[in-house]
Amino acid sequence: MGLYSVMAYSVAQRTQEIGVRMALGAQPEHVLRMVVRQGLVLTMAGLVAVVHWPLHLAARWRACRLRIPEWAQMQSCLAVVRTIR
Repeated sequence: MGLYSVMAYSVAQRTQEIGVRMALGAQPEHVLRMVVRQGLVLTMAGLVAVVHWPLHLAARWRACRLRIPEWAQMQSCLAVVRTIR
């Protein structure tokens, strides 16, 4: 799921709100700023997740690597990669 689809869904959910704001006299620049701000917040949340998730997995991997036989490490690594995709 990409940024475009998340933004399209978000704007589609707020179409009525945007219409009401425009009907009540909101400036188009303010509405655009609101949508862009929301997009930036979603983007930053996605970036934090993308950066945090591999670091978290790496820390977990190092913690359990010493106790698990090597073949099981490879199997668990492949399982993690399959679930991420």
